[in-house]
Amino acid sequence: MSEPPAFHPVVLLPTYNNAPKLIGVLEQVVALGHTALVVNDGCTDDTAELLEGFIAELADVSSVTVVHHERNRGKGAALRTGFNEARKLGYTHALSMDTDGQHDPADAAALLNATEAQPTALVLGTRDANDPDYPSANRVGRVFSNLCIFIGSGRRIEDSQSGYRVYPLGLVETIQCRAGRYGYEAEILTRSGWAGCPLVQLPIRVIYPPGEERISHFRPWMDSLRSAALHLRLFVRAVLPLPFKKWPPPEEVKDEADALPKQAWWKRVLLWFDPRELVRSARRDRVSQMSVAAGLGVGAFVANLPVYPVQTLVAVYLAKRLHLHPVSTVAGSQLAFPPVGLALIFAAIYLGHFVLTGEPPRWSDFSELGSLSFSEIRGLMHEYFLSWWIGGVTLGTVIGLATFALGIMLLKWVPVESEGVVVASNRSPSGGAVAEGD
Repeated sequence: MSEPPAFHPVVLLPTYNNAPKLIGVLEQVVALGHTALVVNDGCTDDTAELLEGFIAELADVSSVTVVHHERNRGKGAALRTGFNEARKLGYTHALSMDTDGQHDPADAAALLNATEAQPTALVLGTRDANDPDYPSANRVGRVFSNLCIFIGSGRRIEDSQSGYRVYPLGLVETIQCRAGRYGYEAEILTRSGWAGCPLVQLPIRVIYPPGEERISHFRPWMDSLRSAALHLRLFVRAVLPLPFKKWPPPEEVKDEADALPKQAWWKRVLLWFDPRELVRSARRDRVSQMSVAAGLGVGAFVANLPVYPVQTLVAVYLAKRLHLHPVSTVAGSQLAFPPVGLALIFAAIYLGHFVLTGEPPRWSDFSELGSLSFSEIRGLMHEYFLSWWIGGVTLGTVIGLATFALGIMLLKWVPVESEGVVVASNRSPSGGAVAEGD
């Protein structure tokens, strides 16, 4: 029995109410010699009829497969359906392409060639953010999405919102993503970074039609809120000291990892704390610059938590898990130093107690702290510690976000070397490959 091929790709086309553009995209894909898998995500226009007519006229009907959703379930669900069907049909990789006419099918060859050269890699097509036709709102969303993925995984992404990608089906089977709709594409970038999956980023062309002809199902408010909730969930997972699923399997990359030169642990620690790297980050690119501000914000958040004996350790731990520079995170945590720290403690206790009981705390309980016995202080802590935690987390979130915003405003005046990152393929912090610049 012959072994299954290591590289057998299919072009995956999830579509929803893009009938005016879909058939033109599909014609180009087939004309270029690719096989296509279309997922009709509950379209309510004439997509189903057009697909049926298109397939009926094909000389080789096996070149196009169509899967239908009875109702619209979102892009994430459509991608998962396509991946499952592709595996059943014996494919090893799926090249996803949007059907709104903005992706050029001719670029598929370069993406597939990169995948064939490195079959375990996730290959990402990146759009030129400086294109004058690039929507300004999308540019802002792209920067913040890139930043969230960098903080969550340490992976520098040039275009996290690009849907033109090649997925190894082994990867999507190994790292199960829960997000639906547009969140799936951001979640798999983060989780692939945790997995140590190689990443290749290549420039692609984009065809921007006139505004009245553009097809978009993105809902700014609802989808932005979903994106924020997704990244918050991923941040929480990132800080948990639990192992991540790996792709490719560790035994496949062991020999390569063993061949890499290893540096003494204490040298790595010294380099990590090197303030010169913080300065370089503030000047490298906008995402790195914003990560410096994020470090200050996370530090300010820690400053409000009732963890004073180990506050610096908590700040350093979060810096490590969230791929922030420890100097900026520890600097932000210094907000807790007296006298500001005492004000934060009382503000947190007040806020937390009010949230729990609807009433302010009895300030007479704190008027003679210096003369209280150990048992009395312990009783006071027992009564107000939960209030301190609730108020500290709430107040810390607000102050952390304000510090982050202030940091961005101040760092905005620092000139950067580039607006993006160099597109390349190399090793990630977790052992995979990422864009150059990590």
